Amino acid sequence: MPSEFSEKLALIHQKMEESLNKCGRPEEDVVLLPATKKQSAEKIQEAIECGIKRFGENRIQEAREKIPVLPTSIRWDFIGGLQRNKVKEAVYSFDLIHSVESLKLAQEIDKRAEQLGVAQKILI
Repeated sequence: MPSEFSEKLALIHQKMEESLNKCGRPEEDVVLLPATKKQSAEKIQEAIECGIKRFGENRIQEAREKIPVLPTSIRWDFIGGLQRNKVKEAVYSFDLIHSVESLKLAQEIDKRAEQLGVAQKILI
């Protein structure tokens, strides 16, 4: 029997498909990015079991608790405002950082990424 979450997810996918068809855009142009703010690791695990493989989190403190207890195959995006004092942890934990709003922040991200030996992807 499908869970309430899987039923809602199926409805979301149906609406996305309808919208994409109206626009004439391929499905791979759009990414469903569920935000995990204030959601438990158990709820996120339910989403993973329904096929979700990418999540957005907007709080470093919450990510600190969730990411280590969930499968390492999951891709994480940081979707909140990022303070410079939390950049190192963000670079370590997230595949993509959204909403980089200043040159200073971008430079700090680049510096920390270089120290960790990674190329951090960001959205400006």
